[in-house]
Amino acid sequence: MTWYFVILLSSMQGDLHEGFMWTDPVFTNQDDCKQWVNNHPLRILQTLNYYYPHEWQVIKSVCVREDKLETLKLQPYIEGKNI
Repeated sequence: MTWYFVILLSSMQGDLHEGFMWTDPVFTNQDDCKQWVNNHPLRILQTLNYYYPHEWQVIKSVCVREDKLETLKLQPYIEGKNI
């Protein structure tokens, strides 16, 4: 089963909510996901600062299984890919 790392964010005004999911790397289990997160805080912060430069705050970070995303009818959006 594939696992993804997801950050849930909210705008400072509280009226916008988004999720940012890493599609590279992906993981084969939750422990590998958590270990990657713990070992790459700078990379995570740099990515969030790039896509969410102002007035966003992190609400939660989670490692989630692919089947749970499917249950919620969510799928990864890969930058540059038309949807």
